[in-house]
Amino acid sequence: LIETEHENNSQTSEEEIIIVKDIYDYLLDQTIFDFPDTSGSQIQERKITLNDILVVAPYNAQVNRISQALIDGNRTGTVDKFQGQQAPISILSMTSSDDENAPRGIDFLFDPKRLNVAVSRAQCLSVVIMNKNLFRSDINNMRQFNMINNFYKLRKFAK
Repeated sequence: LIETEHENNSQTSEEEIIIVKDIYDYLLDQTIFDFPDTSGSQIQERKITLNDILVVAPYNAQVNRISQALIDGNRTGTVDKFQGQQAPISILSMTSSDDENAPRGIDFLFDPKRLNVAVSRAQCLSVVIMNKNLFRSDINNMRQFNMINNFYKLRKFAK
């Protein structure tokens, strides 16, 4: 979990795009190990490629801006695009500055099924980029409490 600070971002966040691009560019200079399958092949070290990284955002506007900021051929989309797909690495940009700027509200933004798809696509590393103010979201019921609690768990394990 990477906590950011920005204000008045709704469907796009330049601050998070910069962070995504920095992480993405860094990862493309790294190597990864492919572990053998049941055929008995050897562990192989190789460079991380575009196919190894999924970038996910909740809103199409952020998806489009991130995709334009990254190298051509990147795999950037909403959660819906990556249903059933996997990659070694996923990067999730939460985008909105706070609950008041989340266009579809926190029920959409913090939806546990959407979070699960975004982070479970990763086989070895998942990065969540999120504004600190989202932790102060107003909650109105136990469902919303449980949804935001998932992000508090991420925060706890990130330290």
